[in-house]
Amino acid sequence: MFAVKTLNSDEWRIKTSMAGLPIGRALGAIGGALIIITITLIFGSSLFNYVSGLFVSASANVVVSAQAQIFINPSSGQGYMTFTIKNNGNVEINLTTIQINGQKINENISLSPGDSYQGIIPLPQNLGVQPGAYYTVIFSGKAITGKPFATTINVLASTSS
Repeated sequence: MFAVKTLNSDEWRIKTSMAGLPIGRALGAIGGALIIITITLIFGSSLFNYVSGLFVSASANVVVSAQAQIFINPSSGQGYMTFTIKNNGNVEINLTTIQINGQKINENISLSPGDSYQGIIPLPQNLGVQPGAYYTVIFSGKAITGKPFATTINVLASTSS
């Protein structure tokens, strides 16, 4: 009535294959593909993190704001400047020079992001500061990244009381 056919080993291998490949070889191909995909994902994410780090350092903002007032003592003629400088950027800065009408005054003021500094400096006698005149003041230096900055303002000189 029913005939039962016994399969020999070659026939069994052919019947239990996927896409013409024996099961053992098919599982090996799937495992190999998974390993390749895993390696690709790891390499891709590492490359993404590296490039992202490069762009973060490239986006360092150096934003410096400054205010100043020049006062002259009417009896002695001695002038002095009060100033406030603020680091509005996202990297540390080092103020190295304050230039008033071309004359440089060396400073060494470091400011972290968000910090401000207030100072008073005497003006050189040979600057010849006169009340009622405007003077160009340039605050310059470098960020910790090496990027130079300069902030220029015009300041009206007045007499002190």
